Amino acid sequence: MADHSRKKLDLAGQRFGKLTVLSPAENIGSRTAWLCRCDCGQETAVTTMRLRDGHRTSCGCDKPDHDGTPGASGRASLTYIDGTCVEMIRTRTVRSNNTSGVPGVEWMTKKQRWRATICFKGKRRYLGSYEKFEDAVNARKEAETHLFDAFLDAYSGKIPQSELKTIEEACPPIARDYPRLDLTGQTFGQLTVLAPAENIGSMTAWRCRCGCGKEIVVETAHLRSGQTSCGCKPCWNFVDGTFIELLRSKTIRRNNTSGVTGVEWVPASRKWKAVIFFKGKRYYLGCYENFEDAVAARKQAEEMYHDSFVREFEARGALDSRAPPCPGREAVQRPPDIRNIILQRKDGLE
Repeated sequence: MADHSRKKLDLAGQRFGKLTVLSPAENIGSRTAWLCRCDCGQETAVTTMRLRDGHRTSCGCDKPDHDGTPGASGRASLTYIDGTCVEMIRTRTVRSNNTSGVPGVEWMTKKQRWRATICFKGKRRYLGSYEKFEDAVNARKEAETHLFDAFLDAYSGKIPQSELKTIEEACPPIARDYPRLDLTGQTFGQLTVLAPAENIGSMTAWRCRCGCGKEIVVETAHLRSGQTSCGCKPCWNFVDGTFIELLRSKTIRRNNTSGVTGVEWVPASRKWKAVIFFKGKRYYLGCYENFEDAVAARKQAEEMYHDSFVREFEARGALDSRAPPCPGREAVQRPPDIRNIILQRKDGLE
């Protein structure tokens, strides 16, 4: 069996602001603590977390009392320069929601690549995406050397402030090294995508022309999740408990792990399961050893169930009507029974 033990953290001799770690102290609750001496001579016990996240940099002597004079109790304040926390940069704390173990490195599920970024003085810089985790970490470490280490050296007086580089100089902008989504020319209901537009916040946006002639800017997420007009016509058509726009867009949910809607891996059976939802019901399409077979079953069900339903709806001219969808509208002709799809699929495999 592999040995998963790791070397115990030792902070003895390290400095955190005005605190110098002397030796391990008795735990505070369930947290490891250290005996520290402040520059004022006072000794205090501080947990590892408080030292490394920058929340404690002194015994409290630099925090003013109520009368405005320096006090001997309370939590030391953090040091901010140009919007940058010196203590956070020094400790390189890994946030609790970090999944890679390295600050600024994250896995992009849709792109299947590792992305590296860095934030400095209120600006976030993209450092590239990589197939290998080690390459993304190296890019991040190199950026930290140019920005963080130089910043700390200037703060401690080792180098003059004039030698510091801006984030633009240290990390020049680089082009995205994976294909950018291009929706130009595609149609979403009454909207036709004309060209990319300026981002809305951090979201990619597109300039679109509606069927009524009006041009608007729409986010990618809104287009792909079902926005079909500029607002001149109903955005949603709800028939028999089914959203027509959702069937048409074939949006993949964020929590999908296979990349195909309705296909998921079942660890217990070691097989791929295919399902489909329609008119408020969930239909089981079978379990398959091969991923391709599960996808084929799902696609066949979509064609015979979802796509035929949408085609029948559009043939009736429902999307061209300016009147809101009526709850009492006659239901669209029902496509072939889904049970026949399952039986046909099983016969094909046998």
